[in-house]
Amino acid sequence: HGREVNAVALVRLSRSTCQRLSAKGPVVMVTGGEDTMVKVTGHDFVGYSGGQGLGIGQHTLHGHPSAIKAVCCSHIDGRWPVVISVGAKEAVMAWQLSTSEDTSSPGQFNSKLVCRWGPRRTSILDEEDIDHRFHAVTAFPQRSMNLHSDAGHVVAAGGTSNAIKLWCFDEALGKIENEASLVGHRGLVLCLAHCHLRVASGEIVAFAACGTTSGSVYVWELSGVLNDGLAESSPKFVVAGAHQSGVNCLQMMSAHPNQITIITGGDD
Repeated sequence: HGREVNAVALVRLSRSTCQRLSAKGPVVMVTGGEDTMVKVTGHDFVGYSGGQGLGIGQHTLHGHPSAIKAVCCSHIDGRWPVVISVGAKEAVMAWQLSTSEDTSSPGQFNSKLVCRWGPRRTSILDEEDIDHRFHAVTAFPQRSMNLHSDAGHVVAAGGTSNAIKLWCFDEALGKIENEASLVGHRGLVLCLAHCHLRVASGEIVAFAACGTTSGSVYVWELSGVLNDGLAESSPKFVVAGAHQSGVNCLQMMSAHPNQITIITGGDD
């Protein structure tokens, strides 16, 4: 990158979501920065005992209209992984990554733009040059919630707006299917994460959490929004004052039924 890097994600290029590494599924590092470019750098760690891996090429994705602030990956089993990049001007772009089908060119990557979307203009005031931006994004396949969609993903993006945007999009059709908002948080959104929880009934429930400049963590249950078509949803849980200042990063996981663990880091 010619300028600073803001976002990094590791993605395994394979049609299978199996976590086992293989030569057919190289690990790539996806980065996004102020230069508006998404770079995909390949590393093959299979059979390598050192600490750096073997570089196997780089691919640059052009077309993001603004500085990139965050990236994430969503992967449907049986399909190639999708990387979502967000940033200034509330721009969101989804890219499908794959390896080259040409066996004579190992280490070459393919990519295609799957979906592009941005803020809706609802009034003349919206045309003013106000640089609302997304600082964070998280995504997962609709299949993970037993929602019948062979190529659907759920994407949540938050930043300077007073709402976290929630979309369902179909990568095969390249279009948005539903749109909703997560509201009720204070401060700017600095980070987002999600996890799936199996409840006592056996149902899989999706949750999303954000950390904000107020130092608090907010948790939403997404099931009602996605299953019932709600236009907006308020937090189910709030951890007020989790940090003395901004919550810069967080991770969610569910190791036990009916229980979520959230790990956060902040300026304090």
